[in-house]
Order: sequence, then structure tokens, then C-alpha cells
Amino acid sequence: MSEIYYVVDKLAVEKEGVFDLQALYNVITDKLESLGYDLTQREVQRKAGKLSVSWKCTKEIDDYVQFIIKVKVESATNPVEIGSKKLEEGSITVKFRAQIEKDYEDRWAGPIRRFFRDLYDAFLAADRFKKLENQLKHETYEVAEVIEKFLAIKKPKIK
Repeated sequence: MSEIYYVVDKLAVEKEGVFDLQALYNVITDKLESLGYDLTQREVQRKAGKLSVSWKCTKEIDDYVQFIIKVKVESATNPVEIGSKKLEEGSITVKFRAQIEKDYEDRWAGPIRRFFRDLYDAFLAADRFKKLENQLKHETYEVAEVIEKFLAIKKPKIK
């Protein structure tokens, strides 16, 4: 059975005002794809001016470790037209959760294999996992900063 370690749990980028929702969608997906993530759209909900979209983004590091970044975009907007451009006015929140999943293919299932996996994790690969944690944290914050720049706001909030 795989093990999940949360690296970034409560990172959010928020904005109230006028923005281009479709362009933001493209910025998010383009950045994650440029970092090597495979995106799976998990849910889309639309109700009376409210939109919620979530993705599960995975990146296989090797046969044992994969990165997962979960992104959720929630907005409450009204369409506005500025010049000839159709935009959205309201509030938007982009939330992130990043985690490392070890043994995601369940190759080390069973009590004896799990024992050896735990030894490997604790003694042989501890430094490697620390570096991977830092890499995942950096990539998650990098995506948040791209969104922040696109929306022209200050630093992302940690909730």
C-alpha cells in the first residue's frame, strides 16, 4: 500500500476584482504541464455564477515516488465586458495541496516487503526524500507565483 506525505497543505492565491478566467485556466495548465505534470480534471461544478474546478496533477519521479499537486479553483463571478473583451468580475481562490506518494504502484505490499521498504526509506533514502520534498515545495510555490503574477497581486497566502 502506498504512503502519502503532505508537503504543502494550505497554500492559496486569492483575488477580488476583474480577471480573465479562461486565460487563468490556461496559465495554470500550461505551467503545470511545463513542469512535467500530467493533469486530470477531477470535478467541475457550476451553479448560479459560481464555478469550482479541481485537478489532480501527477509527476512520476521514478518507479517508487510520484509527486501529486491538487489544485482547486473556486470563483464567484459575473460576466463583464471591457471594450471588446469578455472578462469576469468577482472573487477567485486557487488552493493547492502537494504531496509525495511513495510506492504508488504497490510493489512493496505485504509485511516483509513493507519492513524492507521502511528500512530503505528511513536509512538509505532519507536525504533523497528531503531533496524531493524541497523540489515539490518549490514547484508548488512556483505555480502559485505564476498565478499571482497573472492576477497581479501580492504574495500567496498560507492559510
